[in-house]
Amino acid sequence: PPFAALVAVPLSLISQHLLDVLWTGMSLALLLILTAAATWLWPAQNRRRRALVLWSAGTIVVAATSPVLDHLSFGQVNFVVDAMCVVDCVLVLRVRRGAGLLIGLATAIKLVPGLFVLWLLLTRRWRAAAVAIGTFAAATGVAAALQPHVSKQYWTSVLWDTRRIGSPTYPTNQSLHGVILRALPAGDLRTVVMVIASLVVVAVLVRRLPATRDDIVSAMALVGAGEVLLSPIAWLHHLVWIAVWVVGGLACRNRRGLVIAAVSLALLGPPWPYWAGGIAYPAEALMLHLPSWEAAALQDTGAAVAIVVLLLWPVSARSREEREQSQVPAPAVAAAVQS
Repeated sequence: PPFAALVAVPLSLISQHLLDVLWTGMSLALLLILTAAATWLWPAQNRRRRALVLWSAGTIVVAATSPVLDHLSFGQVNFVVDAMCVVDCVLVLRVRRGAGLLIGLATAIKLVPGLFVLWLLLTRRWRAAAVAIGTFAAATGVAAALQPHVSKQYWTSVLWDTRRIGSPTYPTNQSLHGVILRALPAGDLRTVVMVIASLVVVAVLVRRLPATRDDIVSAMALVGAGEVLLSPIAWLHHLVWIAVWVVGGLACRNRRGLVIAAVSLALLGPPWPYWAGGIAYPAEALMLHLPSWEAAALQDTGAAVAIVVLLLWPVSARSREEREQSQVPAPAVAAAVQS
């Protein structure tokens, strides 16, 4: 969006080499914020020592995954807007004053974070949702006032041309749009399938997000999965929500969370060296040595992970220890306390 260009203007004053260093350092710092949020913001928090070990080890593992490495290599902006949304979610839950502002700004920079507005609406944060929408409108209006021709061109033409950043059928496009374009020939059937699939994802979000009112980690995980699936283009480096899916899945100490973390690392984990030269994310490396139909299926591993997260993420999950404790009869608990 044109507002993103305005925000980026000051960066032109910095030399390219210094900017590369600063941007990479900032991206790694924001990764720490995402993994810290996924570790400590569960409604039932982990013990401090366990959480610190999980945060440290989890961040190192996630930093080596294919989406994060791609993000750092291309110098992308996803960590910036994702961290803005995460901080705003904390403000919504614990401060309230000014909540919604960062989500609105993030949406004005890159439209996809606007899905967090749906979370605000479904969890009945009306004021924060109004602030987010108003902030987006104001930022977009400022850009339009300063660059009227560019803004008109973007909103009426450029926005709708998804091929401007590459073919949507390219294998690393992990959105539902890309998956269906690769799977089905052009025609009415493909259009119908695409519409139905998108509506199903929206329906699942509408069904599951209200339960995340006091569960920021689950909100991040589900909205992140929704962003990947519903966006027309979701390149591999857009899947940096893997930081939440892996660390949050481990932190909840719930069986479904562990499955999600394992699936995320298995399909999108650290790149493998492969025999043709270079490196690739795990599924891509296997694609070179499988029959064509199996290789084609492995093109969509990012979408598969997002679907698993959308359907299985343990909202407000309780650990095994907490579930066992809740099953102890009240008299037994009282006797244990007295003893």
